[in-house]
Formats: sequence, structure tokens, C-alpha cells
Amino acid sequence: MSVAGPDPRPLFLVVGDNPARAFGMAAAERANALGVKAGMEPASAPQSGRGTVLADLDFAWDPAWAREIGQRPGAALVKDGRAVLVHLADGADIAAVAGAMRERRPLDAGELTILDADRAELSNHELRKRERPFVAYYACPFVHIPTVPTDIIASHPLQGVHPGLTPPTSCAASPGRVPWPERAGASPCASVGPRPC
Repeated sequence: MSVAGPDPRPLFLVVGDNPARAFGMAAAERANALGVKAGMEPASAPQSGRGTVLADLDFAWDPAWAREIGQRPGAALVKDGRAVLVHLADGADIAAVAGAMRERRPLDAGELTILDADRAELSNHELRKRERPFVAYYACPFVHIPTVPTDIIASHPLQGVHPGLTPPTSCAASPGRVPWPERAGASPCASVGPRPC
């Protein structure tokens, strides 16, 4: 009878909280599913003898990044200086990286190999080409988008699709009009398209 050795797969830990949903899944649920598909084991805490991949829930990322980071201990994927995915070897300071993610501050790289999401490219061996998989904020960074009350939506006549999505043809046609996300107190970056007036 042989004794099984340590599991070579890295653990996958999500950091932070994000109410955004993508493809009908909560951010943490989707991140964990992508981690499993990339060959990692979701966990709630690090374990001795296992590498750990930390994922910041402020970001959405292409599954190709999870595969790449999962195979590269000591690598960190960053966007705008912030850590998106970081593979830490057993014994590394997980608390420092997780703290930077939670506090939304730039990553202190130390001895990590940095992959900048806006510049790094990966080789797609199946398609025999190089590509730059996406990394994006789930919503505008640091912006809470409130739920829009139904009376605000109901008070706007439809213009094609919706007034927040379809700007009027001219400002003279609707003077003083403000898109519904801004009327509800949301950031202008939450609006789709140019501000009509």
C-alpha cells in the first residue's frame, strides 16, 4: 500500500467581496469555478506544504490567466499596479498580499515576477498565436452603483431601448435631461455611452 504524497495543486483563495454577478454567478463563485477549471483547489485558508493563488474579487479576468498563474509559483498578474492573481509558494507572506488586495493599494512585488495585464501576452499553443487575455474591473473602480428606483425608470419615456442607454438626437429635444443612473446618484462612468446634454 502506497502513501499518497502532498497534493501538487495550488490552493485557490478569493480575497475581498463583490456583489457583482457575471454569467448569473456571484463573483466568488465564478472565480472559484475558474480556479477549479485551471487545476486549483478552492479553499478558505492556506495550508502548510501547499502553494496558494490569491484572486482579488474587484477584477474579472480571462480563464487563460488562471491557468498561467496557477502554473507559475512566484508570479503576480497586476493591473494598474494592483494585484489581480498572485501565486505564492508555501511559506510566503500571504497576509501582506491579501492586505494589499483588501485595501486596494498597489502590490509590493518583492521577489515576485510581475505580469502587467495591459502589456503581457500569452502563447495560445492550440491556435498557434500570441494573445493578451483581458483583465477588467467588475464595475467602475471604487464606485458603488445604487439600485435605481422603479419610479425613476417608469418616469422616462422609451427612446429606442432606454433613455440611459440611448441618448437623444439633440439636447434641444429634451432640455435639462439627465440620464437615469446619474439621477439615482450613480457615477457618470456607470452610464453607457456619452452624456446626452
